[in-house]
Amino acid sequence: MRIPRIVSLGRAARMDIGIGVGIGLMLNGTYVMQAYLLSVVFATLFVTGDLTRIPSLLIALGIVLLLRPVVLLLREVNVFRIGSRVKSDVRASMIRKLRDVGPFRVAKDRSGSIQSSLTDGSEYLEPYFGRYVTQLFVSAIMMVITGILMVVIDPLIGLATLVAAGMAPLIPTLWDRTLTRRGYNNWEMYNTLNSEVIDSMQGMTTLSLYNAVERRRTEMNETAQGLFRSTMQQMKISLLRSGINAFVVMLGPAITLVIAAIRLTSGSLAAGDVFWVLFLSFEVFRPLLDLASAWHFGYMGRASGGVILEILNMPSLATVEKQGVEKSLEPEIIFSNVAFSYPGSDRKILDEFSLTIEPGAKIAIVGESGCGKSTVLGLLSRLGDPQEGAITIGGEDLRALDEGERTSLISLVPQDTVLFTGTVRDNLTLVAPDAQEAEMQTYLTALGLDMVAPSDNDVLEVDVGERGALLSGGQRQRLCIVRALLRKTPVLVLDEATSSLDGETEARVHALIDQIRENRRRSDSTPMTVLMVTHRLNIVETADKILVMDSGKIIEMGTHADLLNRGGRYAAMYRAANETLVKS
Repeated sequence: MRIPRIVSLGRAARMDIGIGVGIGLMLNGTYVMQAYLLSVVFATLFVTGDLTRIPSLLIALGIVLLLRPVVLLLREVNVFRIGSRVKSDVRASMIRKLRDVGPFRVAKDRSGSIQSSLTDGSEYLEPYFGRYVTQLFVSAIMMVITGILMVVIDPLIGLATLVAAGMAPLIPTLWDRTLTRRGYNNWEMYNTLNSEVIDSMQGMTTLSLYNAVERRRTEMNETAQGLFRSTMQQMKISLLRSGINAFVVMLGPAITLVIAAIRLTSGSLAAGDVFWVLFLSFEVFRPLLDLASAWHFGYMGRASGGVILEILNMPSLATVEKQGVEKSLEPEIIFSNVAFSYPGSDRKILDEFSLTIEPGAKIAIVGESGCGKSTVLGLLSRLGDPQEGAITIGGEDLRALDEGERTSLISLVPQDTVLFTGTVRDNLTLVAPDAQEAEMQTYLTALGLDMVAPSDNDVLEVDVGERGALLSGGQRQRLCIVRALLRKTPVLVLDEATSSLDGETEARVHALIDQIRENRRRSDSTPMTVLMVTHRLNIVETADKILVMDSGKIIEMGTHADLLNRGGRYAAMYRAANETLVKS
């Protein structure tokens, strides 16, 4: 990963980085001033012998020494400010990117890996930008300034010092490629371990039920040992780099001293200038020592920054130019020769899939697992984009609609429910802030959710717990359905949204949905189009149209009665379902 690409992550703190460079120059300026005052003190003591200047020189030296802690404090405050701005900007950019690439693409990566990059990975950027990047500029500028001062004192000594200073940062870079490779490996192993920990915590109940805790612990120990070995290997090379860097940096002043002694002996250098050259030579190399130290502080930022860039460079969902179609309150949905494969797979989940859904229709999609049912609903909800074909809603390409326009038309209720810590009211008003309390109560009562409130307490004030843990699976699904209905969007998408419900409760759900559809039809308001995916064929009988899918294509289409009369795949599935129901 090239440094300039990683440096682009610090764009939010460019001004603060510039301030940091200024503070760094001030700090190094105090060291140069200290070197100058000490050289004058020593020259006065051992060359001129004029002791009357000593008190004023010592006072000036004391002022410089008192000023330095203030500058150091300013530097640390600025490092914190740089880190805060960079981390906030990077995390916000990552969240936006994860939203823009769509859940279908993100699902390819482990959530623990993304989480570690979002939290720990961005945390490492603070020392990288706050210390290393600023010190990189400070070292370059100070090397030029102090080098020029050395040349002014004595051209030969100055050139020799500049050559040695130029070699100091170049030699250790021979190890940078190896360190960079190992750094990425180390970060990937850290991500893997973090993912294993998160998976284990989320699945602790399953591990306990199947007596797999010890086996899982053994696997995690092996992963941790791999991370430990990787870290140790990286540290060995890093310490070798540091040792060589320190040797070269200390060799520079020694070379300067030898040349100064020769020049003094030959009479080409004044005795008083020897002290100035000697002290100043250390200040030529001091910024390079600080750079080496900052490099170790910010090294992991270089590795994690590369991974963050990979996330930020993932292709976003495509956008197309709007056709200027006036958005209809009764949007017609059209799939035109849609083909789709999940990231990392060559298998087409959908292939030349075409479908037209009239406004207000109730469509059921059935078929064996893996035939592409949920993918159809996911693409309609823009969880991903088809590789071929197009999806239009209300005459407009789905890719031309922004997030607000798209979500104002479609509400999706997935099988895996997501509730947030808080009350029932909190979860409903989060997505439907304008919902009336009476309407919320009506829907909750219609689906039997009023029973979750103890005695006569208000169901809206019931705490659902983290991720809805205080509710049953069926209650969570019904609450998510109520939440979607309160949004009153023209299209309602149900992806196995009633899989945890018993037959009677499931019938109540569809009765409520049908009642809302009928009320909208009678009031001449926006009709509700319903698309549902289910494996339970008893609830699709009332659908206006039933689609039977196989291998990403529609193989049968019609009403319940039509499909039964044809005696095809649907009829066979229906008979099998009824036989299973009778046996049970």
